[in-house]
Amino acid sequence: DLNAIADRVDKQIEILLVGGDKQYRTRQNRVRIISIGRLQASGMKHAYASADMAVIASSQEPWGFVFNEAIRPCVVSEYAGSSTLASLFGLSYTPGAPSSLEAALHQALSISAEDKEKLSMHLSVPRAAKNFVDFAQSLTTAGSQNCVDY
Repeated sequence: DLNAIADRVDKQIEILLVGGDKQYRTRQNRVRIISIGRLQASGMKHAYASADMAVIASSQEPWGFVFNEAIRPCVVSEYAGSSTLASLFGLSYTPGAPSSLEAALHQALSISAEDKEKLSMHLSVPRAAKNFVDFAQSLTTAGSQNCVDY
């Protein structure tokens, strides 16, 4: 998907991969990939701060706390659990469909300050904790209740 976008915009794309056991560098057509392996929390903060955006390309994932940790708009695969929220802001894409990835990347680079604020409110840890507590309490209460999705 990224090679198709790099060809269309006539630019090299550089990807910094974080996580996994291996460190390596490679190039696939116009996409340069640098894998730095696992990082401690302080290293993750630096990696996110140095990137233009974060892309979560998981084929399956229950939520993707990386989405919360990045402190910036992230583009996520529609298969990541966080795509429910990302899609509200145009930040999810369909793997194998370069045009949907390109649209999500463009949205991440041009997201308004207002939408960034709304997104950060959705991702707040206190909000998530309150929603979880509400859900847990609903399990001990008779009757049906609506619980807010994290």
